[in-house]
Amino acid sequence: MDDPELDPQWPDAYPRLLVDLGSKIVRWLEAEGLSADRSWSIAMRLTDEIMRDWAGQQLYIPGGRRREAAERAAQIRSRFRGDNIAALAREFGCTERRIRQVVGEEVDF
Repeated sequence: MDDPELDPQWPDAYPRLLVDLGSKIVRWLEAEGLSADRSWSIAMRLTDEIMRDWAGQQLYIPGGRRREAAERAAQIRSRFRGDNIAALAREFGCTERRIRQVVGEEVDF
């Protein structure tokens, strides 16, 4: 996480996770051409809303592997024609069985 001391505009009582998230929002918005004041205003409103809506809840953020696997599965399904299981297995570096499992989530055999 970023060091909250680098962003002195955040209130001391803000949770580190929200400071890090808000700081990233500020940097992204400024990179998109918004003024620093507007970027901070938006980031503060968003983090305040997150804090209000999710206060007290445990938050689980999965690692990138889950998202990458979902994207890969979507690619496999989009390229599946019914007669290209072996080619897809070679292309994606997995077994034909795995291809069948992935496409079987949407296609009955």
